[in-house]
Amino acid sequence: MMNVFSKLNKSCLLIPLLLPIAQQCFATDVRGTAELKVTGKITPSSCTLTLGTGASIAGALDYDHIGYTVTRAYPEWTNIPLGVLTLPNAVTVNCEGATLIGVTTTDNRSATISPTISTARTYTGDGAETGYTTRLLGLGLDSQNATIGAYSGTFINLKVDGAPARFSTCMNESVFTGATIEQQGALVVGACPAGQSHQILDTNNVSLAGNTFVWDYIIDSYVQPVATLDSNGWHLDGSVTVQINYL
Repeated sequence: MMNVFSKLNKSCLLIPLLLPIAQQCFATDVRGTAELKVTGKITPSSCTLTLGTGASIAGALDYDHIGYTVTRAYPEWTNIPLGVLTLPNAVTVNCEGATLIGVTTTDNRSATISPTISTARTYTGDGAETGYTTRLLGLGLDSQNATIGAYSGTFINLKVDGAPARFSTCMNESVFTGATIEQQGALVVGACPAGQSHQILDTNNVSLAGNTFVWDYIIDSYVQPVATLDSNGWHLDGSVTVQINYL
C-alpha cells in the first residue's frame, strides 16, 4: 500500500504600509508634539489541504494482493511491472481567498529505491503517457532488508477554480516571471532544491492565484525479481510527503 501524507507550511506575506507625507503646519506658538502611527496586522488567507479518498485510506493507492497470478508470467530473475494506478482528486487545496501557492514533494522511502530498476512511465499534464522517467521513488524493504522495487509518481490534470492549469518546474519561490513547465504542465514527483517550489501557472505560463486547487496522482510501479525477495511475502511501503507553501 502506498500512503501519501501531507503537511501545510504557512509562510507569511508582509506588505509594507506607506505613510503619507505630513505637511508642515504654521502657528504662532508651537508648544507640544504629536505622534502619527499606522498599525495593523496582515495575514495570508487560510488554506486547507485534503487528500483524495481511495477504497479505504485517504491518499492511498493500493495494488491489493500481489500473488502468484501476477508473478508467474515473469522469469524469477526479471523485474516485475505492477502496472499503472491513478488516484483522482488526489490533492485538494481550499483557500479562503485568492492565493499563490507552491508545491514541493519528498520521498520518505528514497533510501529503498531498487538499483536494478532504472526507469518508469511518466505522463503529461493532461494525463497522456510521455515515455519514461529516471526520477524514481522507493517501495520500502522486505523482512530481509532487501529493497522491494521502485515507482514513478506524476501529478496531472491540475485545475484551479475549475479551469485547467499547469505546474512549473522547480523554481525560486520569490520569482514570479519567466516560469517554465515540464511535460506539458505535469509535476514529476521528486525533491526540489531548498527555497524552490513547483509554482501554479495558467495556460500562458503566468503565475496563477486561486481559491481551489485540485489534481490527480498517477503511478507506475515495479518490484524486484521474486528470486531476490523474501519468499514469505512482503508489503509495498511507498510514502510521499506533499507540502503546500504560501508564496
